[in-house]
Amino acid sequence: MLPSRYRTIPSCGNEKNTPQPPAVLPGAYLAAVKNPNGTENIRYIQKDHASTSLSTGLGSWHTITDENGNLLQELSFDPWGTRRNPAIWRAFTGTPPEPLFDRGFSGHEHLYGFQLINMNGRMYDPVVSRMLSPDNFVQAPDNAYVERFFRTIKYEKIYIERPETGKELYQVCEHFIHYYNEKRDHSSIGDVPPMLIYRRAA
Repeated sequence: MLPSRYRTIPSCGNEKNTPQPPAVLPGAYLAAVKNPNGTENIRYIQKDHASTSLSTGLGSWHTITDENGNLLQELSFDPWGTRRNPAIWRAFTGTPPEPLFDRGFSGHEHLYGFQLINMNGRMYDPVVSRMLSPDNFVQAPDNAYVERFFRTIKYEKIYIERPETGKELYQVCEHFIHYYNEKRDHSSIGDVPPMLIYRRAA
């Protein structure tokens, strides 16, 4: 939810009286910004995916335009939520421009003074790519192998290689999962890969 000085219309352009500038994708947010001097401005906020059918991103805010479609600000975040230069997809060499809104990575609230992201339940630190507190809900808490696998892929692959884009992250995970299941020997099952056990059982 945006601060009280903003009003949002999640599906802009669907209502007769809702202005829509050129080059605004369906699913963009319309924000009516009330300035301290009493004037109001229309801002369109576009995410890194426009709809569930086109969903390739995390819903991060990336483009902010005015009512005429003029670009006011472009945002970019690495796969872990650190803000980066949208022109080159690398970290800012100096102080980044002041953001127009306090939202960004995955649409969540950024606490720029603390370099944290408020994910509405837990605080996330994009610098170390971790939540500040543990998850209260664990899938299959009686299955130690579930958590062990995710710990393994994080520490043996993701934290070491640090992929720069979502596509690179996907490729790193896909390669590691194939290796983990097909080629890596596991001492807990007799020093053989898991797929060998599955094939024997089949």
